[in-house]
Amino acid sequence: MHRLAWHNAERNESELHDSLVLALLDSGETVMLQDWNRDYIFVANLPDVWRLPADSHPTDENLFGNDLSARLAELKKDMNAAGSRGMLEVNAGNDRVFQFQVYSTFNQSNQTVLKTTIREVTAERRREQLLRSLLREVSHRSKNLLAIIQSLAGQTARFSLTKDDFLRKFRGRLHALAQSQDLITDSDWRGARIF
Repeated sequence: MHRLAWHNAERNESELHDSLVLALLDSGETVMLQDWNRDYIFVANLPDVWRLPADSHPTDENLFGNDLSARLAELKKDMNAAGSRGMLEVNAGNDRVFQFQVYSTFNQSNQTVLKTTIREVTAERRREQLLRSLLREVSHRSKNLLAIIQSLAGQTARFSLTKDDFLRKFRGRLHALAQSQDLITDSDWRGARIF
């Protein structure tokens, strides 16, 4: 039985196999499969920061180096039961970030295999970093604006004789502040002419 949404049982198995392999290669997704001894069965679409060994079968050590292979060994060490999974994020190459997802599952012969997928998440991490920077900037500007409003309130209170006089002047100053903020924003924060 295939774990597919649908499969035409009248078609040849090799046709299904060939089509799935082509789809995998075209997807660009890195997929690696290891047997229960951790020997590689296949490696597809390995990112260009790592190289397949030319003279021997791939191992975690000769694919990824000692440091990363040790981290992968730690991640995989308790994955003997089907359904086990783990994730590891690594920096490699020129500030590139890759996410390793390891799953323990059964093959069609009911043997435990490890499937590892590698996905580059560099763009996502850069977007997250940019968003954090923007949020810090918004927070900083908000605090500056609150300090200005506090100063306006104090200055207005100093020169107001009544509560109604304070409210009228303070509202006017807040309105002027809001208009100046619009002028600066409309000019892409480059400043605005006094006129």
